[in-house]
Amino acid sequence: TTPDLHARAASKLHRAVLCCAVLFPAAAAARRAVHDPRTPLLSKLLPCLVLAYALSPLDLIPDFIPVLGLLDDMLLLPLGLWASYKLIPAQVMQDCRQRAEEEPLLLERNWVVAVLVGLVWTAGLLLLVHWLVVQYGDERVQPYEWAVLSGSCGVAAIVFAVWMISRLRYEARRRDEWNAHLLADASRV
Repeated sequence: TTPDLHARAASKLHRAVLCCAVLFPAAAAARRAVHDPRTPLLSKLLPCLVLAYALSPLDLIPDFIPVLGLLDDMLLLPLGLWASYKLIPAQVMQDCRQRAEEEPLLLERNWVVAVLVGLVWTAGLLLLVHWLVVQYGDERVQPYEWAVLSGSCGVAAIVFAVWMISRLRYEARRRDEWNAHLLADASRV
């Protein structure tokens, strides 16, 4: 019945939200632990090795073998991450969990990558417009393709600039709110 399907879907969504609510603080604590100088070198290298295995074209069991090919990835990746998590000393993990609860995880901004992503999206948009003009445009439209492409590029640049400015304002506002929160906590002590 339809209500039963909706209830099951809501239940699965609720479980996914709860899983993310548990995993995000754990991931933030693990990231802090990897950067902690008290963490052993093996605990820092093991996640890199697991990631290298995941991205490598070489597998213990080739991926083209049905079921078994993906089974090694499904087992080795979580086991490798679990092992690296368990190798982190308990005191370091406890300190990192506490820091993760007290301080939000703010990643460093890499504007070069942001601009490159914007350029890739713009290039994709230009290729799409070029393909549409070549595929569906008649002879009268094709001489004006350069105008369509430059207009599309201009629109993409404006959208990217507006997004970047709004993102910078949001981050500045969030940073100011966090600093005000820290100052209020410091004045209470």
